[in-house]
Amino acid sequence: MSLEFTASAAGTVDGDAVQLGRVVTNLLANAMQHTPAGGRIAVAVAEDDGRVRLEVVDGGPGFAVDDLPHAFEAGWRGSDARSPHRLDVTGGAGLGLAIVRGIARAHSGDATVANAAGAVPW
Repeated sequence: MSLEFTASAAGTVDGDAVQLGRVVTNLLANAMQHTPAGGRIAVAVAEDDGRVRLEVVDGGPGFAVDDLPHAFEAGWRGSDARSPHRLDVTGGAGLGLAIVRGIARAHSGDATVANAAGAVPW
């Protein structure tokens, strides 16, 4: 698995460093869990209209269209297509993305999800 990181103009986030670190950790853990061996994860940080934007794109199968609205619900673990066989080994309570959104909103931000069809959007 490869990890690519891109950062454009520096931005500053005024917030709790531990909680913001948890956002990054949860997003990367989720991406790693759903990217097959030999796959790619791309992370980009940029300033967008005075706000810092973090994007994580993984090489996994994506979400079923009907599942997209549920991605940040506590306890939701996705459809069979999003839950590879190794999920049974690694476990997971379906809280990672819900925590991400909660922390983002507590910092006057948000978290969204979209299928990128294998393409890195930057």
